[in-house]
Amino acid sequence: LFLSGSVTQVTGSSDPVSLTLVHSVKSCPRFDGETEKRLVVSMRMYNLTAVPITNGVRLDLSVIYSANTGEGANYDDIERYKAHHQTSTSALYKSKIKPGDHLTWEVTLGNWPLDKIQLR
Repeated sequence: LFLSGSVTQVTGSSDPVSLTLVHSVKSCPRFDGETEKRLVVSMRMYNLTAVPITNGVRLDLSVIYSANTGEGANYDDIERYKAHHQTSTSALYKSKIKPGDHLTWEVTLGNWPLDKIQLR
């Protein structure tokens, strides 16, 4: 999955789930009581089947900085920046997911470029 917008829904005709990904910038509290802007990625997965998903699911998320690679771009700088601005994470949900039910997973990233991102 490749995203560069703020809201995307993914569903396949034979898939038992539907996935909605949203990324936004939110003001989040810091440890010292101040607030700072952070990139927040929310993923909501729906069970579209009439039967429960009994074995659970694994949700994976990769966030990558999308640098300008057009004419005149300095590719050494882009690769160096991307090496420091990409991350991935996974969550394993082992419980049964009832028919029509959903899971919501939210990831907050601090110190991240707030534009030009790709979600996979």
